Amino acid sequence: MPRKRWAPAPGGSFGSSSGRCCCPGWPAAPVWCFSTAFSGFGLALLLGGQDYATVEVEIYQLIAYQLDMEHAAVLVWLVLAISALAGGGYVLSQPLQQRKPRPPVAA
Repeated sequence: MPRKRWAPAPGGSFGSSSGRCCCPGWPAAPVWCFSTAFSGFGLALLLGGQDYATVEVEIYQLIAYQLDMEHAAVLVWLVLAISALAGGGYVLSQPLQQRKPRPPVAA
């Protein structure tokens, strides 16, 4: 009996197609998040503290020292909106890739 060239993964279609494409990036995501957050706080301390505070430092100071949750929440939503707009703009600017048809599998 000939061996099948392609079979669906146990997790469904995501595990067989999209999962294989995304897997190389999954270990890099936590590293990127940590390095971005770490450098955001460190940069403010390096440049001179409160005078050069980044958005992350400002949100932290509003929550930790001033207990001003309303202004901190506004800043968080503003950062999320800007990030979503930038990410969506990037995705929409990329051309759609044309899929090549697969050759039929002989049974």
